[in-house]
Amino acid sequence: MAKECINCGAILLEKDQVCIYCGSKNPNYKQPESTVSNFFNSFSTKNNEDTSSSKSIEKYDRSYANRWIALILCLVAGGIGVHNFYVGKIAKGILYLFTFGLFGIGVLVDLITIACGSFRDSEGNLLSD
Repeated sequence: MAKECINCGAILLEKDQVCIYCGSKNPNYKQPESTVSNFFNSFSTKNNEDTSSSKSIEKYDRSYANRWIALILCLVAGGIGVHNFYVGKIAKGILYLFTFGLFGIGVLVDLITIACGSFRDSEGNLLSD
């Protein structure tokens, strides 16, 4: 369904994110939904019924893997990359297995990032608490 741009009056479609003539944002733009993200969002623990509030909605992407389990695995068997296998980073786990955790430096970096809460799983999500 076509609408007019609020700034210049040009015809805009719902798929147009901005007006091609004046560059203003299209208020009727509908972002296409991804079926993969819908699948993973169905498992999130955030209550989706709170969308009526005027506060901005933050994206809630947390991993299936627990941060504390990854920390313990990194402490106990970080040299062979067990924590990387746990979070789904198979290639990095194999690299750690053959290099003994990148000669200990990689394990130390991973230990710090897990403890600080900035370690991510194979899909780029932060580990859950």
